[in-house]
Amino acid sequence: MTGGLDPLPLASGSPTASGAQGWPAWWDKPTCAKTKTEALKLVAHCKDREIEMQKALRMIVLMRGHHAGRRMARRYLKSFSARLAALAKSFERKETPIKDASFETLSDLIMDATKLSPWKPIGERSIAVKIEKPKSGFRWIHRHGLILYAQELLAIGAARPLANLLSTQFLSKGGIPKFESWLREKLPSAKLVITVDIPGCFDNIKRSSVADNLNLPSEVVKQVLFQPMDKARYLSLGPQGLVPDIGPIDKAGAAARSIAQGSALSQLASEIVIGIILREIAEIGSGIHVASHGDNLAFLLEDASLRGSVISTLASSIQKHFGGGAAQALACRIDYKTPKEGFWFCKRKYTFVHGKLGKSLPENYVADFGFHTIVAIQDARGAKDTEKLDSIERSIKGWMGQNLHIKGVVDEAAKLLGLLYTVR
Repeated sequence: MTGGLDPLPLASGSPTASGAQGWPAWWDKPTCAKTKTEALKLVAHCKDREIEMQKALRMIVLMRGHHAGRRMARRYLKSFSARLAALAKSFERKETPIKDASFETLSDLIMDATKLSPWKPIGERSIAVKIEKPKSGFRWIHRHGLILYAQELLAIGAARPLANLLSTQFLSKGGIPKFESWLREKLPSAKLVITVDIPGCFDNIKRSSVADNLNLPSEVVKQVLFQPMDKARYLSLGPQGLVPDIGPIDKAGAAARSIAQGSALSQLASEIVIGIILREIAEIGSGIHVASHGDNLAFLLEDASLRGSVISTLASSIQKHFGGGAAQALACRIDYKTPKEGFWFCKRKYTFVHGKLGKSLPENYVADFGFHTIVAIQDARGAKDTEKLDSIERSIKGWMGQNLHIKGVVDEAAKLLGLLYTVR
């Protein structure tokens, strides 16, 4: 493996920071692993190298700024180590643990890594499956094949170190438990709480806002994020399993807005744009504390008279990044409450009375989650959709982890996981 294939420096102190001189000779040519053991060592080395390069990217951004970071991100995207690491992770997600792959499969992955490029289109198409929402309507959930998903992981590896997310964007920074710790710290001084659910976040977000702020080359954003959605095969669940569907009615409008739900890169892109909105609100005054969990936003105001300024700035920012339709729908997605009255956030009601944070959940919260999960399991089984079953398993475990203190959650999760393992 030549230095040209791995251009980014390693962090000092890394066990592999000594450079190519310490590598076995066969690593000089990435396609020359002669045994499965050698191939697995190469994959493991590239995963380690990927982590070190991402650390280097973060350091470059901190020391030399985002302009230098973007230049180095281009070099990261061309790195053989980053590409093979992305392919290996994609293979493990889509197929089987890498240690169980045959030598022939590993050799193919290594060869594919030399050709993988997020600048170039590939023949593989993603699929978009229509998923019913719990109450009404539906959403399209996009899923990539092995190569498209590897390209997405490669792009995320370059973009995430450059993403200047706030520590209070809790979807990416610790989840609901961290959000509740933040509430305990900030609510005592708050006079008013404003909560917002961005209308149709993924459907309405402007692609121009995504492309301008994702810190990736424009052609990479187009090929890895926009084109897979535009060229996806749309499917819905029929009596015989998944069948072709016409897809979204407003496909022309999607050319200027919307990114794919179910995509990890889409999640990062939306987090970056939401971070811009949060910063604009925070800049109104020092007595405003901002947080988010996905497309759910919370603003804690120490001075309730700032309410008008917050709403005006929010509406302007939503208009800029999500369009007029989302801005018009904003009025019915905003709620104002005092901490004592209590407010809803991420399907939880929080109150702050006598110095204590209280929390309650909707009636039948556990039973509703169980019912909708069972329906999702049955649908995925009928469609023979193993990837969806894997997603449901992660959802159940995540739900259980965030609600361990709630009576009945552990038992319900155990029942759902038992059903899931039975139908596989």
